[in-house]
Amino acid sequence: MLSLFVYSFFHFDRILLKKKLRFRNFLIVLTTLFFIFIYNFSYFSKYQNYESNIRINHNELIKFIKKLDKDLANKEILVLDSKTFIWFVLNDFKNFTYVPENMWTVRSNNQLERDIISVFHFFNLSSQDFKTYIANKKKNFRMLNNNAMRIFGRKYLANKLYTYQNSDDFDEINFIKKIKPTIGHSFAIPKFEINRLLNKFKSHHEMIKPEIIIFNNSSDSLFQKSDHLLNDYCNIFSNRDFNVLLLKTLC
Repeated sequence: MLSLFVYSFFHFDRILLKKKLRFRNFLIVLTTLFFIFIYNFSYFSKYQNYESNIRINHNELIKFIKKLDKDLANKEILVLDSKTFIWFVLNDFKNFTYVPENMWTVRSNNQLERDIISVFHFFNLSSQDFKTYIANKKKNFRMLNNNAMRIFGRKYLANKLYTYQNSDDFDEINFIKKIKPTIGHSFAIPKFEINRLLNKFKSHHEMIKPEIIIFNNSSDSLFQKSDHLLNDYCNIFSNRDFNVLLLKTLC
């Protein structure tokens, strides 16, 4: 971006210099840079404040978990939040119901599909909920569904040069054919694969019963609406961004 800016500056400077408009050129560039700086500074400040609040609340969660460390070590944990999962892994926790990032596990794609389907059944969510969760989405100049990409990794990358099994079985195929291969993380699942996953959802009913559940309130809202959690689990920690539930028989 810096190289492009410097090149553009001198290019327009040469053009405008011939027209004796060098001072005006300087003022135009200076004014443009000023407004760009103000906009980005404002955005960055809001982002920093937002991240700071989450970081504080996440630190509170970690401090609470550390107090229970010995009790948690051998218990099965269901954590859907990637950052919290990282902390658990780096602190030698191993007993996870579900791995929230495809790239961080040696579990097979088949097992990862079974795991997320089991999580949906555990929370009494429907096949329509699952379909919506993994549905293809247009996001600016590419296809991207972060939920689905966390589950399936880079398996379903989609651009003008590559789709899964070179398929054109997409409602958005015309849009996908315009996505340049240099645009990273463009992701879309063919319709025949979505149908396969929905059939697997209906046929697979492996029961899970995690002893501890950790929610990120902003990203896990879909999973928190299950009523049976109130009957089977007690809330042992809560702040604005996170909740920790413990199986009632262990409370």
